[in-house]
This record gives sequence, C-alpha cells and structure tokens, in this order.
Amino acid sequence: MQLRTVRAAHRLLLVPEHRAPGGSRVRDLTITYSAGRWVGPHSLMRDDGLAVPAGSRLVLRNQTDGPILAALEDLAWTSEATTAAQVTTLQEFRDLFSSEVLARGQQLAVSHVAFLFSDLKGSTRLYEGLGDAPAYSRVSRHFDFIRQAVSRGGGSIVKTMGDGMMCAFYRLDDALGTALRLQDEVTAWCGEQGIEPPLVLKVGVHHGPAIAMTANDNLDYFGRTVNLAARVADQSRGGDVVLLRRVLDQAGQPVIAGRGVTIEPFTTRLRGLDDEQHLVRLTSTRVTSA
Repeated sequence: MQLRTVRAAHRLLLVPEHRAPGGSRVRDLTITYSAGRWVGPHSLMRDDGLAVPAGSRLVLRNQTDGPILAALEDLAWTSEATTAAQVTTLQEFRDLFSSEVLARGQQLAVSHVAFLFSDLKGSTRLYEGLGDAPAYSRVSRHFDFIRQAVSRGGGSIVKTMGDGMMCAFYRLDDALGTALRLQDEVTAWCGEQGIEPPLVLKVGVHHGPAIAMTANDNLDYFGRTVNLAARVADQSRGGDVVLLRRVLDQAGQPVIAGRGVTIEPFTTRLRGLDDEQHLVRLTSTRVTSA
C-alpha cells in the first residue's frame, strides 16, 4: 500500500506488520502531512516507509494552510486485474465502450494481439447468381455465424470489410482455435440455414504488436501486424486456415492436436514484402456435415 497526495511528488509506503499492537483495542495510527511530506510516528518510520501494525486504524492529519487530496493505493497486482490489451479484445467491452476508450488522435501501443481475417470465397458469383437481396441475406447471416464463433472463442469483431471480417483476440491459441472451428462448422451451419451450396470461408491468422486507436468512432488496430495478417489471409484458398510457420510454432500444440488437421507448408512472397515468407495451410478433416 502507499499513501500519496494528488498533485504532489511525495509518497509514503505503508508496510503491514503481522504483529498487533499491545492489547486488543484498535490503535489509532496518525499520519501527518506537512511541508510536502507524509510523516508517521518516529518509532515506526523506515526510510520512506511506515510500518503499520496489524489492526491499526489510520488517521490522516493535514497541517498545511489549505485542503489536500490524499489517495491510498494498493500496489499489489491481483488475479482479478486485467490489461488494456485484454479488455479491448472482449466483444462486450467493445460494444459498450469502443468509442470512449481513446480520444480521437490518441494511440495505444499493444504488445501482442492476435488477428483473424475472414473472407467469403466466390461472393461475386453469389451476387450474380442469386441477385443482390438474396445474396446479401446469406452474407449478413454468415456475419452472424462468425460473430457467434468469435465471441465463444474469447475474441471480438473489429470491423467488416466487404464480405470479410477483421477479428481480434488476446491469445493466439484462441484465434487459431476459433479459425479452425469456423472451417469445421460452416458446412453444417449452412445446412441448418438452407444455404446450398454451402458458403466457403477464406481465413488467415497472425499475431504481434499493434497500435490501437479510435477510427470512425470505433476502436481499431493498425500497423505491420495488421497488414501482414491481411496478406496472410489472402493466401487462403477457402476451407483452410493460413498462417506463418513461425506463428504456428508459437501456438500451443493442443490447439491442433487431435483435430485431424493436415499441415501443408509453402513459401511465397506476400504483397508489400521483399522476402519470401514461410507459411502453412491448415485443413481440418473434422468438417461437420448438416
């Protein structure tokens, strides 16, 4: 714990002691603010810290000419604490506070975030074959299918882009697991929806650092990781999940273990990058039929 005065530099560290003061009566421990410093009983002062016997009750005294604002803060990190990177990838948080997290023009560096990009293969032929209204109905329903899967996987929808979606996850394993489940379940979902032939998804996954900022009144992500995630997704043929080889190596083995996933390595030059990249194409053999 620490005691500090808002707008002043001095802080007093409070160090709890397990021994209680003599007797069972609660002891008042007076801490005085004077001349820009917090001071407690001399016998309990330890450098810039104050030993606080168990069961003591803090009494604050102001010996300045004006009011002060004091803050008592717990410095310990608890298991219930979270980070900005975590909450910004939660769908409920984005739904409630997306436009309020960062003021326009402000940026937040996120050390690691996983991205899932999806696209609908053959959407042009879908619109040409069915017409605008019936085709859009299928596209809209497929967005709901992805939203539900991403939410179950612990991620959030960042935005839609044409017939595709950009999704964010705090954990790489959650993003990859969700991507594989999308391919496993989309055929059965199409059967339930009466969509024939079934829709085919192109999916890519990548992770790394990114910049978070508010754009179009929504929390969005920018940077090299985002660009590379989109380029990786472009390599999907449909019905598969594509990612860099090194990213797959960083994922936990249980994500693909026991799923009947075939791994096809390949090398290609991604748009905007000079060097060839080593990628893998994951194809699940556990596709669920209607």
